[in-house]
Amino acid sequence: MATAVANFAQLFNNAILTRASLPGKHGGNKGFRPCRHRQIAPHSPIDRSLKEYAMTTEIEERLAALGIELPSPGKPGANYVPFVVTGNLVFVSGQVPMAPDGVKFVGKVGKDFSMEEGQQAARLCAINILGMLKAAVGGDLDKIARIVKVVGFVNAVPDFTDVHKVINGASDLITDVLGDHVGKHSRSAIGMGTLPLGVAVEVEAVAEIL
Repeated sequence: MATAVANFAQLFNNAILTRASLPGKHGGNKGFRPCRHRQIAPHSPIDRSLKEYAMTTEIEERLAALGIELPSPGKPGANYVPFVVTGNLVFVSGQVPMAPDGVKFVGKVGKDFSMEEGQQAARLCAINILGMLKAAVGGDLDKIARIVKVVGFVNAVPDFTDVHKVINGASDLITDVLGDHVGKHSRSAIGMGTLPLGVAVEVEAVAEIL
């Protein structure tokens, strides 16, 4: 983040120096002093803006590096809303492994899918959770202060005991995108006899926002 702030500040100063060299009323002013050595005051509006710019860029860069494009909230399939904001908390409704071309991973872990495939389903659920959170904070992921709680449900055969490992697919994705400080969370992982639409995994979350 510090590198991004420094780079942005350098671009800002370079733009001012370029303006000083221009002819006419917009440049070439003998009394103009370029801010080559001026320090941006800590906690100033410019300092805060630069830090917010750097953090947002960092999160977006992580998403781009992972090849992830966050979805926008779709129409719920029943009588509920995708998320609820109350105070400084966002409660995200359970997300299933929904991709742009439809529902994926329909079946049971331990029968139709391996543990690793279950993790892929959980990862897709987490991508949808981040999409809901992005919508909840008006598109600015930097406003997510902390992922407080993740609850994962795994549609599995009765003797499947690696439910917690399946939900690691969601937890890993969230921390990969948001970083440990914001992304690390408390968690529950629960085995189920069935889930909506017959999917293998469903994940919900609670987040603190700024």
